[in-house]
Amino acid sequence: MTHSSFERIGMSRGYQEQFLREQIAEYDQLLRDSRRGAGRPFRRNIIKVIEKQKTQREERLRDLLAREKKDDGLVFEELGSGHLFIDEAQQFKNLETPTKMERVAGIQTGAQRNAPSTCT
Repeated sequence: MTHSSFERIGMSRGYQEQFLREQIAEYDQLLRDSRRGAGRPFRRNIIKVIEKQKTQREERLRDLLAREKKDDGLVFEELGSGHLFIDEAQQFKNLETPTKMERVAGIQTGAQRNAPSTCT
């Protein structure tokens, strides 16, 4: 199956909601941890980045919940697949990684693409 075909298989609304809520909780924890050492100037920058990322997730969750409920068609959970082998791994490099560290080589904090087949 090509990557473009794979992208067309969506995730269920319930899974997307759970995924976004978990991400928001993770960003909340990062904010709490970062604010403990907020006196240092570089901490203010990373706190702003984390707050922006959290706000983006909250907006995506609001959009998801505001959409009319309709039949999702075929969703990934219904495929019954136990494993995936991906030949196009370059499509998944530079995924956003929630972190309270700033400017770490190899870690993206504002990537456009998120985990495959999540809310878009």
